[in-house]
Amino acid sequence: MEAAGVIAHSVVLEVEYRLAEAQKLLLGETHKLEVAKRALKATMNVDFDTLPIDNLFVDENILPIEYYIDSAVNLNPELQGAELNVNIAKEGVRMARAEMLPTVGVMGEGSLYSYNLTSILPRWVIGVEANVLLFNGLNKAHMLKAAKSQVESVNMKIEKARDDISLLVEQEYYNVVNSLSDIMAAKHAIALAESYYNSAYEGFREGVVAASALLDAEVERAASMLSYLNSAYDYCMAL
Repeated sequence: MEAAGVIAHSVVLEVEYRLAEAQKLLLGETHKLEVAKRALKATMNVDFDTLPIDNLFVDENILPIEYYIDSAVNLNPELQGAELNVNIAKEGVRMARAEMLPTVGVMGEGSLYSYNLTSILPRWVIGVEANVLLFNGLNKAHMLKAAKSQVESVNMKIEKARDDISLLVEQEYYNVVNSLSDIMAAKHAIALAESYYNSAYEGFREGVVAASALLDAEVERAASMLSYLNSAYDYCMAL
């Protein structure tokens, strides 16, 4: 095309320059990939290549945020264990209260057989005894106070854990939502870049569009596709 006079020599030099830059970047990224593969093989202590990645995917069916918060809170094993500790602490409170109640004892006695006994004497006896501890140095009161403090402490830890989980889920949720927005925008950008490239290509064939403009359109199309892949990657990482 240069020999035919369709494009200038300067345009050819610009294309060659951009191609050389792209090849240089590709070579650098290829070297990084090889180094990462060798490092992974050394870490895993294997002598074969591995590819521990999944294909990128996008699922636009996102449920309301309350669903993910409730699931994260209800299925968290640490919270389940903490709630069990609350029940244990409440049992400690009940036991400490029981220690402060009066001790009640009941006894009964009856005569199965009597001979030559006066009728004044009763044939049976029933007794009730109640013991109330008046003072023991406030030991039991301190035990009850400590048990209540234990319940309050565990409840505070549970509430803080729930708040932390909710905050983390909310943060990741909106990261996913933002990634989906970026993906939708990248799709529109791809469509626009594709349309612009097709127009530039047809114009170049007709001789009304410069080669540099066609090259810019190709670069823009590639950049839009790369932006989409980056957005899809961010989406998968946010899940």
